Amino acid sequence: MPGFTSGQLKLNYQERGNGFPVVMLHGFGMSAHLCWVANGWLELLSARGFRAIALDSRGHGLSDKPIVASEYAAEVMTRDVINLLDHLDIQRAHFIGHSMGARTAFDIALKYPERLDSLIGVSVGANLFEHVQPTALIAALQGADPADLPPAVVRTVNTLLSVGNKNEALIACLSSPRPVPRPDDLRSIDKPVLVVCGEGDGLVGHPRVVASTLPRAQAIVIPNREHTDVLASSELQELVSAFLADGGRA
Repeated sequence: MPGFTSGQLKLNYQERGNGFPVVMLHGFGMSAHLCWVANGWLELLSARGFRAIALDSRGHGLSDKPIVASEYAAEVMTRDVINLLDHLDIQRAHFIGHSMGARTAFDIALKYPERLDSLIGVSVGANLFEHVQPTALIAALQGADPADLPPAVVRTVNTLLSVGNKNEALIACLSSPRPVPRPDDLRSIDKPVLVVCGEGDGLVGHPRVVASTLPRAQAIVIPNREHTDVLASSELQELVSAFLADGGRA
């Protein structure tokens, strides 16, 4: 798998196809493979004439995994993506971000608007404006007694660790506070945006809370899908393909 250096770390990515670039950013505890390859996104977008690029964020997948919280600051993770663009000699791209990756994509839209042509935020909603307190998840990763934790958290941690994640890296990532944007901040994003979540996603709130703050946005809810399995939705994939084929018009 190809890689590049960002700061002191080696980060990996996958790419396929030619054409206008689409950069995909996965969610917490996931990877380029789990989110974008296994669900067919690289194959789909390359077949539709795009250059599909999926990054393994620091601490995830085959990228280096620091165990210091400051290494996961929002500005550091955003800079990783800009360094990827520079490494590939890409001036502008469409961005698709899932959950944590959507937060990074919005950071890019705010701080590096000249590098972004359009944005698709998946599994993000009203929670974009909220400070997340993952206390129980951190406790579970630190080895707390499962009997003292919500069953959903125990299941989540078991899943995260079953796909090769490193406890210390996940704890560091969760422990790094991420500033949240204010609704008024997003009004400056004058680019086409889709904000999407699954109908059964109980984590993020409604996407229209975000879309309503943006001058050129749509909010979409995908029926019968939840936080992660929404990425496997053929409805979402066709929606995104059409959005991108139309030049990201919202």
